Amino acid sequence: MKNDKLGHNNPPLTLEEDFIIKDNDGKSTGRVKFTNTLLKKYLIRKLNGKSEYVERIINDSERVGLKAKVSPGGSKTLFYQYKPKGAKFPVKFMLGKFPEMSVDAARSLVESLKTGIALGKDPKSVIA
Repeated sequence: MKNDKLGHNNPPLTLEEDFIIKDNDGKSTGRVKFTNTLLKKYLIRKLNGKSEYVERIINDSERVGLKAKVSPGGSKTLFYQYKPKGAKFPVKFMLGKFPEMSVDAARSLVESLKTGIALGKDPKSVIA
């Protein structure tokens, strides 16, 4: 008799193994489809080899430039990163702390930022 209880004695899900989107060749795209539940349950602090927590950043698959970060202290933030034409380094704009800012609100704000940047507006004024 087979016991089909889901989750019973199965290893816990991890961000890298179970949620990273893969391309047609099975290689990681480095992107995850953000949901509020995923960020709440699976974006957790990561230990390095020296038993110290390190910063961890993941990319959204739905909005290019939207990223989520968990700090070594455990706080989670959503931010937008893009590289202006001719610039050497990307520019980052903090959108808000998670869970106060939801994934849907962050995606909407990223769309407004992209539109504002394309029209020549200051991104900080769009965020405000």
